Amino acid sequence: MKFLPLAQSLAIAALFSTSALADDVADAAAKGKAKFVLCGACHGLTGNGQPAPGMQMAASFLDSKILKMDAELSALVLFKGLKKENPAEFMGQIMMPLGATMPDEDVANIITYIRSEFGGVKEVTTAEQVAAWRAKHADSPQPTRADLEKMAAKE
Repeated sequence: MKFLPLAQSLAIAALFSTSALADDVADAAAKGKAKFVLCGACHGLTGNGQPAPGMQMAASFLDSKILKMDAELSALVLFKGLKKENPAEFMGQIMMPLGATMPDEDVANIITYIRSEFGGVKEVTTAEQVAAWRAKHADSPQPTRADLEKMAAKE
């Protein structure tokens, strides 16, 4: 019976830590949503891809495989952009590296927002993670979707 109070304490602590995590995700996602306007110009504010004559300006975030991969790969796309493998489907040859000049905190919040809102991943990305990934990928080439899938498979 001595273990019952301990078990109750652990259960209560777990509830509070889950609630705190949800609050952290919601807070970071709200900040990211405010910055998402730039992304929304091509991906659409609802994440479904902005239509252009005969094609989409960019891919839909809805059910995106990339957003379900490690957050580092989303950061890589923001830092380096993305080579489009099917330019007839999407406007332009590349996604521009819009995060290359953004502050780490903005990149982290945008990643938290798009992954939680469109990828179903309820996880906070931090500015410290983004700074480390930025340094790690400083000399990386611009990836394609296939490159990202290969990187994800190695994890």
